[in-house]
Amino acid sequence: MQKQELPLIPIFRPFYDEAEPRAVEEVLKSGWIGLGPKTAEFEQRFATYIGVPYAVAVNSATAALHLALKVLNVTGFEIITTSMTFISTNHAILYNDAIPVFADIEPDTLNIDVGSIERNLTDRTKAIIIVHYGGHACNMDPILALRMSLTAAVGVTRKES
Repeated sequence: MQKQELPLIPIFRPFYDEAEPRAVEEVLKSGWIGLGPKTAEFEQRFATYIGVPYAVAVNSATAALHLALKVLNVTGFEIITTSMTFISTNHAILYNDAIPVFADIEPDTLNIDVGSIERNLTDRTKAIIIVHYGGHACNMDPILALRMSLTAAVGVTRKES
């Protein structure tokens, strides 16, 4: 019996027009495959756009999370997060020798539950990684209100945070 090929259901279909292939071709022809002038231009323009002196472009969200946690020096600390995410979120925690602590999720949005975050805060908590899931933004006001609890738990003063 021959196995029947099923059609693929596209989950994420990229959209672009003629400008994107031309831009990629320009970079390829320049000889700069990695960190070159286009990357430097993007970093500078992005930093200006968000009003900061510097920005660093990376190749993926995984790399960005890894770098962000590295900067926070989370080694040995707990990071509150959710298991309802792409695996890279929690790999970044493990890459930094930190301990993921999984908070519960809200049944209606599948986003991290604020009460569960609060119940999981300890003196070993160094950060919280939230995930806006499935097009539903987390309710950030109560999560940001927990920030003072978090900074107090790790001994950071308001001025330093």
